[in-house]
Amino acid sequence: IKFFFLFMSQPLAVIVSYEYFQKNIKKKKKINDDDLSIRFRRLPPQYPPPTWNVHQSTLLDSNRTNNVCEGWNNRFNHLVGHKNPSIWKLLKNMKNEVGADNAKLTLSEIGQLTYKRPHKGHIMQTRLKNLCEQFNRGELSVDIFLTNIGHNIRMKSD
Repeated sequence: IKFFFLFMSQPLAVIVSYEYFQKNIKKKKKINDDDLSIRFRRLPPQYPPPTWNVHQSTLLDSNRTNNVCEGWNNRFNHLVGHKNPSIWKLLKNMKNEVGADNAKLTLSEIGQLTYKRPHKGHIMQTRLKNLCEQFNRGELSVDIFLTNIGHNIRMKSD
């Protein structure tokens, strides 16, 4: 009963997220009985927690997404300039990309740092890391932790 009141006192977004989690991640299937009681049968998760859990990545300041791969893919698509390039144009652009990468590696080896633009999500990453560390130390309860993460996401979208 305490869980029910805690659950119902949360904003609608939290409830919708919880229902999505129950449906897609935990994979419990509803089984209706004739006597109006509901039983749940546990199924293995479609995506196990190590696949989508970013807690450790947040604490280690590593990437939580594959934006690095997406950025390279976008850059290469712009370099090629066509959706369906000929094999010769593709090979020429791959050769240019390897040359650019070798030049960057050489600059790095001689100690010349390349300019790195400040990442827009750096402030959010710092906030999330602080929240995770506070949660690990026991300074935040689960409901306050989730509420603060929600506020952090809202701050980013504003």
